[in-house]
Amino acid sequence: MNLFDFWGLMFGGTTKDSYDKKNGEQKLWPSVLLIVLAVSGIFILHLLLSVLWK
Repeated sequence: MNLFDFWGLMFGGTTKDSYDKKNGEQKLWPSVLLIVLAVSGIFILHLLLSVLWK
C-alpha cells in the first residue's frame, strides 16, 4: 500500500487523480503538508495526553 492509496482511502482518491493528471509538484505539496501537519498534531496530542494522565 503506497501513500497515494492511503490518502485516497482517507479522502476519496482525489489527490492521486489530480497528481496523475498534472505532472505533479504543486498538487503533491498540499497533501505532503497535510500529512506532516496531521502527524505532528497527533504527536503533540499524544504528548499532552501522556502529561495529563500522570
